Amino acid sequence: MQARLIFSHQEGFPSPQALADFVKRDGRGGLTPRDAGMFAYAIEHGALIAILDEGDELIAMAGILPLDEGKFELGGALVRPDMTGFGLQKFMVQARLAVFLARKIAPWTSLYTGAAHADYGAGSRKALTGAGFASIPYADGPRELREECQTCTKAVPEGQVCCYQFYRAPDVGMPIAYEAGLVSITNSRDGRQLELALSALA
Repeated sequence: MQARLIFSHQEGFPSPQALADFVKRDGRGGLTPRDAGMFAYAIEHGALIAILDEGDELIAMAGILPLDEGKFELGGALVRPDMTGFGLQKFMVQARLAVFLARKIAPWTSLYTGAAHADYGAGSRKALTGAGFASIPYADGPRELREECQTCTKAVPEGQVCCYQFYRAPDVGMPIAYEAGLVSITNSRDGRQLELALSALA
């Protein structure tokens, strides 16, 4: 199988409506629903990442989403269920960090994120801490994310205020390991092979 990772400012990137349809169809777990208007705003003021297959169908997507007060959210990544097991989260985290720095979107300390405490968030939590994000108390999370928690109907783990753990980028910035090129990935669950082309930032 072959796929390619592209950025929202590049030719062939899916439309905001296509992204919203993907989230509506394949969203699960702790991902908050987002509409086409939000994705259009994120393309203009933040950055989005998409992974497309040979037929230009969405396999995965993730973004850096603008929040109030000059803050940004490294939004949750969504991988199509049949494409989990390739570790695509790791590549999408690194791609978003690289574009955040290259496009000088905001200072590092303005970048927040979160991952579910539940089992389905284990991959995200591992990818985020591995990338250098530090966990922060719930009260220190951006206002919009805390407000979403108040309207969420998902189960809250015992001893937690929210089903999400919040993280923030450190003052010194993040180590970035993103490089354009071709990587070969073996699926950890079924052994399938994927050739993933990582686009240059330009």
